[in-house]
Amino acid sequence: MPVAFSSAGVLSGPVIAAPGVYSFRVRATDHVGNSGEHDYTIVIADNPVVISPAALPGAQIGQPYSQALTASGGAGRPFTFSIVSGSMPVAFSSAGVLSGPVIAPPGVYSFRIRATDHVGNNGERDYTLAITTGPPIVISPAALPNGQVGQPYSQMLTATGGVGAPYTFQRIIGNLPEGVSLATDGTLGGTPTESGSFAFAVDVFDTSENRARREYTLDIAAAPRPTAPSLTMTIVAGMSASLPLTPGATGEPFSAAAIMSSAPAEGGTATLSGAPNYLLTFASSPVFSGTVIVTYTLTGPGGVSDPATVTITVTTRPDPSDDPEVAGLLNAQAQAVQQFAAGQTDNINHRMGALRSEACRKAFANGLELSGQGADGNAASVDFPDGSDCGGDAAKLGFGLWAGGHIDLGHSLPDNSAERDSVSINMTTGIDYRFNDRFVAGLAVGYSSDDSDIGGNGTESSGEAYSATLYASYRPAENLFLDALAGYGSFSFDSKRFVTSVGGFADGQRDGDQIFGSLTAGFDHSVGGLRLTPFARLTASSSSLDAFTETGAGIYSLSFGKQSVDSLGGTLGLAGGYDMPVALGVFTPRFRFEYTHEFSGSSGVDIRYADSPDGLVYGFQTQPLASDQVMIGLGADLLLHQGLSIGLDYRGTIGFQDSYSHAFGLRVGGGF
Repeated sequence: MPVAFSSAGVLSGPVIAAPGVYSFRVRATDHVGNSGEHDYTIVIADNPVVISPAALPGAQIGQPYSQALTASGGAGRPFTFSIVSGSMPVAFSSAGVLSGPVIAPPGVYSFRIRATDHVGNNGERDYTLAITTGPPIVISPAALPNGQVGQPYSQMLTATGGVGAPYTFQRIIGNLPEGVSLATDGTLGGTPTESGSFAFAVDVFDTSENRARREYTLDIAAAPRPTAPSLTMTIVAGMSASLPLTPGATGEPFSAAAIMSSAPAEGGTATLSGAPNYLLTFASSPVFSGTVIVTYTLTGPGGVSDPATVTITVTTRPDPSDDPEVAGLLNAQAQAVQQFAAGQTDNINHRMGALRSEACRKAFANGLELSGQGADGNAASVDFPDGSDCGGDAAKLGFGLWAGGHIDLGHSLPDNSAERDSVSINMTTGIDYRFNDRFVAGLAVGYSSDDSDIGGNGTESSGEAYSATLYASYRPAENLFLDALAGYGSFSFDSKRFVTSVGGFADGQRDGDQIFGSLTAGFDHSVGGLRLTPFARLTASSSSLDAFTETGAGIYSLSFGKQSVDSLGGTLGLAGGYDMPVALGVFTPRFRFEYTHEFSGSSGVDIRYADSPDGLVYGFQTQPLASDQVMIGLGADLLLHQGLSIGLDYRGTIGFQDSYSHAFGLRVGGGF
């Protein structure tokens, strides 16, 4: 049976049997078993496989090609295609598709193709495929743009035609200018270093060795001579600054720069660096001000430029003696050393004033008082309500120990200077010996400190001092007295100065020493419980501050010369008190008035910029503490029967040169 046959008597399905005559007998049976038969014959005719199309279209080198073959007949699709013989110039797939770029050489290619159906029936067909050359290769552009010596040159050569990209370019004849070359991808570029007209030919090849040629002429113009600009710059003396020379110049690229001259030579040093912009760096002399002319040239492809100039204006740094921060710092330190001496003098004079009272001379008294100038203490001995005399055996007491101190809270505003707010501490302790009822002498050691805030920008000065002093009190007559002292001290300061020019700070440290002394003459007068003591005092000190140099502010750091501060002052004063017996002991309200005139106290100091030890010297004259001062003091003491004393003080000091202080004090003392 060449086809399928069902029990229903149906012959159906695809005819896949080989061609020929097929004989067979068919029986039909009913449902009770009756049957009948019949002979049949089926003729299967031949159905050949036919491949189409009958001929193939031609192909062109460099162009894409695509052609599909189809088949019919046989047992039908699917069909599988294959090459039986011959050479195929393009790709061929089993689906019967010829495709891809045509890269084979020109010519006629013959080959046989077979198509086979799924049962093995096949058919064959002979084909020819003609390959022809593509369009001619054309090189672009037709002409080249001109170039210039020293300027980058770039031009892309392109090609079309032949079998298409990729193309290979090659210079065949002629010459290119030095610095310019032709790459195989057609890039013509470089930086020409010679001028002229350069003729050359370029060949291009495609992958099938198709070739084309174009002749070119490349004109390279000579580079113009460079021009250098005239420039200006302003700089502060002692500083360095840089300026590029090439902005505004023509004739680049520049290969060199040279400084021809720099005048005047003492103005500073000029150097060059940093190709290709060529920075001119000028380091000015710290001691020069004025104009410096630097002459220079630039070198480019076109040669050397005419000389050009850089005009440099060197300005001086500001006069430090006019700076309120500098003035405030120097005034603060000069005034502080005066206060170191004055503070110790006040404490010791206060002790000698107490020694003039014969009462409880051996007491170890501790006192703390705020501000004010030196004090003259109590007068004659106190008569207690019970009739005892605290000083009755005073002459029998040899040694005495004591300690005292005060804190100054001050404000001053010297002329042309930042104001000063200060906190000063002066503490003294000593031992003395009474040789007789008229003469007492002793030795004291002291510590002083000063913390000053100067202006409102953060300038500060902090100082410490240590001292030793000999002192003596003598009574030439019953109510007359002479008090004298002489001392030596050493001190040191740390400073932080606000630098107005740059907004930063300069740090400094200096040491020094001093001698000081005072002589006081007065008269003690008592009428009942009232005691009055008029007195006159002469004080003197001589302080030497070492030279020092600041750090931290660069070219604005300063060097200060050695400085001497001498002070000579006179004081007239009146002290008084009134002793009133009370149940607890003796209550004494008191007062004191002093007028002080400073005969000398100013001091000169040399200032230089730290980087110019041999440079310009600026002189500055410090201002002393107010040359005229008035002090008014009010207070009260309570002397208990047991020998304990308590004192309260208020003191106000006014300087006629815009300085003042207000103070409150508490003193406690006892005897043993």
